[in-house]
Amino acid sequence: MKPEPVCAEARPEISALLDGELDPEASERLGSHLERCASCSIYKARIEKARSAVRLELVESVPDMADEIIESVSARGPSERRKQVRTENLQVGLVAAVVAALLIVGSSLPGSDRPPAVASANEIGRDIRAAAGAIGPYRAGYEIVERGWHPLVRERNFHAEVAYAAPDLVRLVIRDLTAYPEREGWPVNDVELVANGSGWWLREPLDCPPAALPGCGRTKGWSERAVMRRPPFDGSTPVPTDMILPLESVANSDAVVVEGRERVRDREAVHVSVPYLHAQRLIASLQFGGSWRAFHPLDRVDIWLDPKTSFPLRFTVTRGDSPERAAWARDSGYRDVRSLLYDATLTSFRSDLEGESFRVPPAAVTRDGGFRRTDAIEDMPVPRELAGLSFYTSGVTKTGQRIAAWARGMQWLKMSITRPASSLSVSSESITVGGKVMYYRPASSTSARQMELRWGNATIVLESNLERASLVRIAASLPVQTSPAPRTIQSGERRIERGGPELAVRYKFVSSPAWLPAGYEARAVVASSSSSGTTVSVYHRRSQILDGSTEIRVTHSDAVKRLWPSSERYEAVRVRGSWARFSAGRTELEWVEDGTYHAISAPGFDLATIVAIAEST
Repeated sequence: MKPEPVCAEARPEISALLDGELDPEASERLGSHLERCASCSIYKARIEKARSAVRLELVESVPDMADEIIESVSARGPSERRKQVRTENLQVGLVAAVVAALLIVGSSLPGSDRPPAVASANEIGRDIRAAAGAIGPYRAGYEIVERGWHPLVRERNFHAEVAYAAPDLVRLVIRDLTAYPEREGWPVNDVELVANGSGWWLREPLDCPPAALPGCGRTKGWSERAVMRRPPFDGSTPVPTDMILPLESVANSDAVVVEGRERVRDREAVHVSVPYLHAQRLIASLQFGGSWRAFHPLDRVDIWLDPKTSFPLRFTVTRGDSPERAAWARDSGYRDVRSLLYDATLTSFRSDLEGESFRVPPAAVTRDGGFRRTDAIEDMPVPRELAGLSFYTSGVTKTGQRIAAWARGMQWLKMSITRPASSLSVSSESITVGGKVMYYRPASSTSARQMELRWGNATIVLESNLERASLVRIAASLPVQTSPAPRTIQSGERRIERGGPELAVRYKFVSSPAWLPAGYEARAVVASSSSSGTTVSVYHRRSQILDGSTEIRVTHSDAVKRLWPSSERYEAVRVRGSWARFSAGRTELEWVEDGTYHAISAPGFDLATIVAIAEST
C-alpha cells in the first residue's frame, strides 16, 4: 500500500472523496490521514458545509497589490458543481423567430408536449454563442422585484422596457412603481439610457445613498450626462446587453449548473444556475444607473432560458448562506431576511421596433468622445480571420488612435492601433501562436477581453466579446510581425517586471501553493521592486475562464514586515501556526510569516478554500 498522503496531497483527495471519485485504496489511505490530522479533518468539514450551503463553482476576483503603478484587476469565487446531464443539443434560432411563442406572454412553446432532453452546460453555452451571431431587433418588457435595498422599504417594484437593434443601438427605460413609506425623501428610481453608436445618454436620479435616506431624498432632482462622437463599443460608456442574451453570464462561464426543464408563465424553459460573480453583468443590465442594492459573489443566480432562442425569460438572485456572506451583509448594512432578493421576469416581447427612437437627447453634461468616422481601415492591417463578423465602422480619435470595428448580431470585435507604442497591461498573459507574440488580458468592468500585440512602433489591441479561442485565432491571423513587449518598466526608483511562472522562482521568499482549485495554474507574474524590497503577485487562472473577476492572486512581499492596523473589520484565522486576518469585504487573507508578508485575494471563494490554499503555500 502507498504511504499515507501529506496535507498538500490530501486536500485534492478530500474533494475527490466527496465527489465519490476516489478509489478504495486511496480512500483507505486518506481515512487514515484524517484520523491523525486535525487540520485536514477541519478542512473536510468546512468543504462539506460549504457544499451543502451553496451550489456554486470556481471563481474569483482581485484588486492588484503591486502599488499604484499596477492597475486594479477584479476576480472571485468558488464551490462545487453538481453533475450535469449530458444529452442532445438544443435548437438555436433567431430571437426574432420566437415571436410566435412570445407574442402573447404566457402562451406555450410550439412543438411536442413531451419535454425534450436537457442539454449540458457546454451545449447551452455553445447555443448562446451561436444565437448571439444571429439575433435580430426586438423590444421586451420585464417586471422587477428587489428586496433588501433599505430597512424601511420591504421591496421595490419596477417595470423595464428594452429595445435592441444592434450591439451599440439600445434603449433602456426603467420605471419605479414602488409604494414608498408615507414620508418625504424617497427618490423615484426612474432610469433611461440610449446608445446609438455615435452617442450615449443616461438620465438617473441624483445620487442619494440608501444609508442617507429618507432625508437625503428631499432634494429631488435628476442627473443627465451624454457622450457624443463616442468610439464604438466604448467600455467607459457601457451598454447593457447580457439581458438580450446572457453571453458573458452563461456562455462564457464555466460555473453553470443545469437544473433541468421547468415552466415560466406557462412556457417551457431551461433552468440553469451560476454564482452571482459570473452573472453580475446580467443583473447589472436591469440595474443600470440610479440606486440599487448590492449582491455578494456567493449569492446564487438562477436563469430560465427559452430552449429555442436562449433568450432569458426570467432571472433571480437568491441569498447565499456562507459565513463569509453573512459577514459581508452585516458590514454592508443589509438585513436579508428573505432568501429571494431579486426577480426579473419577461412580460412582453415583440420584434417590431416601429416608432422606437434611438436619438440621444441633449444633456447638461456632455462629453466629446473625440471619435471621427473615416476610412481609417484602409491604412490598417486587417485580420484574415474575422469569425464571420462584417465590417461595422472605422475612424480616428482626437489622440490619433485608429479604430476599426466588425460585428454580427450581438458579437463584435474592435481593433485599435496606437502610435507610439503604449505600455501593455502588466498582468496580461503571454501567448505565442504561429510565431506571433501576443498578450491576453481578461475582461474587466470597463473593457471586454483583449489581445495586445507590439507591432514595430505601434501597439495593436483587439477587444471583443467573442470567446477567448476565437480572439486568439483572430490575433494570430493579423498580417503583421510582432515583437515581445519590454519585460521591465522603470518608474523613478520603482522597477516593475512582468513574466510567467519562471519569474516567481527567482525570489526565495515566494512559495507556490501546492494545492489550488481544479484547473487553476499560474499564468502571469508581476514583481515590483524598490529600495524597501520586492512585492511579487502571481495570477492564477483557468484557461477556459474569460473574465478577470475569476482569478486568484497570491502576493508575497519582503518589503512588508507587519500587518498595519486598519478600521476594516477582520476575522482572525490560524495559518500554519501564524495568526492571519481575513477581510470578508475584500475576500482577502493576509498574514506575516518568517518576516514575509503573504496575501491571497480571491473574492467569491469561501474562507475554507482560501485557508486551504494558504496552508499549502
